[in-house]
Amino acid sequence: MTATQGIVTSVGYTLAIASLSAMIVAPAGYALADDVGSSSADAASITSNQSNAPVASEKNETVNVSTYADGSVKNVKVSTTLKTDGSTDVADVTSLGDLKADDENVSFTQEGELVWHSPSGKDIVYSGTTNAALPIEIKVTYRYNGSYITPQELRGKSGHVVIRYDYINNSQTTADGFQVYTPFAAMTGLMLDNDVFSNVKVTNGRLIEDGDRTIALGYAMPGLASSLDAGDDFEVPDYFEVEADAVDFELGSSLTMVSPDLLDGFDASDFNTGEYADASSGLKSAMSELTKGSNELNDGLKELAEGAKQLSNGTLKLDEGLSATTNEIPALTNGIAQLHSGSTDLSAGIGGYAGGLAEVKTKVVQAQKGASDLADTLSGDQLKQLAGVLSDAATELEGDGKLLGYVTAQAGTVQADATAVASSYQSLKDSAKGLGLSEEDQAKVNALFDNSSLEANVSLLGTDAGALADYTGQISTKATQAASGALSQSDLSQLAAGAQSLAGALDAIADQGFGTAGDPESLIGAVTKLKAGADQLENGLAMLESKSGELATGMSQIASGVSQISQGASQLSDATQQAADGSNSMAEGLQQFNDEGVSKIADAIDNRIVKLGNRFTAVTDAGGSYKNFAGITEGTEGSVKFVFETEAIEND
Repeated sequence: MTATQGIVTSVGYTLAIASLSAMIVAPAGYALADDVGSSSADAASITSNQSNAPVASEKNETVNVSTYADGSVKNVKVSTTLKTDGSTDVADVTSLGDLKADDENVSFTQEGELVWHSPSGKDIVYSGTTNAALPIEIKVTYRYNGSYITPQELRGKSGHVVIRYDYINNSQTTADGFQVYTPFAAMTGLMLDNDVFSNVKVTNGRLIEDGDRTIALGYAMPGLASSLDAGDDFEVPDYFEVEADAVDFELGSSLTMVSPDLLDGFDASDFNTGEYADASSGLKSAMSELTKGSNELNDGLKELAEGAKQLSNGTLKLDEGLSATTNEIPALTNGIAQLHSGSTDLSAGIGGYAGGLAEVKTKVVQAQKGASDLADTLSGDQLKQLAGVLSDAATELEGDGKLLGYVTAQAGTVQADATAVASSYQSLKDSAKGLGLSEEDQAKVNALFDNSSLEANVSLLGTDAGALADYTGQISTKATQAASGALSQSDLSQLAAGAQSLAGALDAIADQGFGTAGDPESLIGAVTKLKAGADQLENGLAMLESKSGELATGMSQIASGVSQISQGASQLSDATQQAADGSNSMAEGLQQFNDEGVSKIADAIDNRIVKLGNRFTAVTDAGGSYKNFAGITEGTEGSVKFVFETEAIEND
């Protein structure tokens, strides 16, 4: 808000309070003098005192103007107060006629000059009339549904109404070398019955709701814009307008207060031209900084555009890579399913292998028992008895084949099963290493087989099974010899020793080659551990296979998101490039604007503000010098205000 606009607003608020107070205090039937007096007034005249009576220290005038509904004057009555400071006689000058004191004890004489006599020494209040031209006039116009209409024609009508108050300043003076208008500030107040008026709006004023009525207040300072020669820099209202929807139109009287001294509170320092000069300099400096900043912005946007371009290229490559990866997801899913199927077969093979080991161990135990029984039979006294009857028994042993056939058969079975175990172990080991697992999972599987104890047990099983076959071969040969009668005592001893060795070998195979499930270092214990690991591998691959669908969905969503990011990055790159181009144009435009516009404007403001400040000082001086309307004596301080009462428009 400019300084002058702030002054206008402050004056408007001050007048609003004063006018509203006057409307409330004034009775509804308030009327001024009925007739216009015959004397004429020399407005704002100052006359020297020619009498010996003292002059009043202060003279305050209230010019009450009664007007018709269109603002034309009916009569003027001036109420005056003289401050006597206790003097019983006070010299005065006035152009009013029909003078009358409010106190019947107060009188006046007019022998050359006017002298008032107040026996009590109290302040003197008197009134008079005049038909002199007023320094300010009010013109009131009415429009009904868009057309002008007279107040009399508007009575009782219903429709849209616009009431406009135009204020005309007739008082000009020369102050500080400038021809200016007296800075009259006017405020008008209307009481609007809410039963008659609705949808009320005002221009250059405001509304106050007061129960069943609305108070419309308007203010104006006619002639001020011309006095300041401000052009279109700011608006100073010189009219007040009310519009509303009316039903059975009627309007009460309105009051307008006008005062020339409401700018007395604002001196030249209120309109600080130095501040405006500083502001103008600041404008130049700010514009220089703005130009510099726009150049820096342009440089920054160029860097941003380059970065955005790189980002766009990077996200495009990422989008392409993710698209290719997403396309490979089905193959990955199928591979996981195949690995799961292979791990299931591996687990089943290890289980079968473990079952075979158990069965082999059972047969080895059985063979060991048979060999042990044979050794017992061939040892000690039984060996001597056997020598005597061996020739007869050999035929029966060979023919019956119960013992020899059993031992031979068990030895052959053990050797075959041992060979099968070793072969199965190697096959499982090779299969496990060919599952195509990740490096970490393959290492875990390899650890299950890379067991020195397990390797040793498998090797021992093969060695001992071979020895078992040799022993059973020897026993078979000796048994044949015994059956043919060719077996000597020495042969029988060797046969017993062989049976004993056979029992020992079988015992070593059963205890050391196989072991138990609770011994992780034994063959059966290692295979049990291997089976548990294969089961975990199968379960893990099963879970991985179940999650492969989610992986495919997630990768698809990621690819879609990256695609959107890529598009956004491309748009960002285009936008930043456009911004960079635009900032370059802006920088060039700002420089041109600074050179051709702001600098010239600032220089013009410097000159104009000084001129405006000088004119404002002249206006305030003009307001301060307008001290009276009907005349004042030299040496008396004066003040004057005008009160216009516009008659009501009654609906008869």
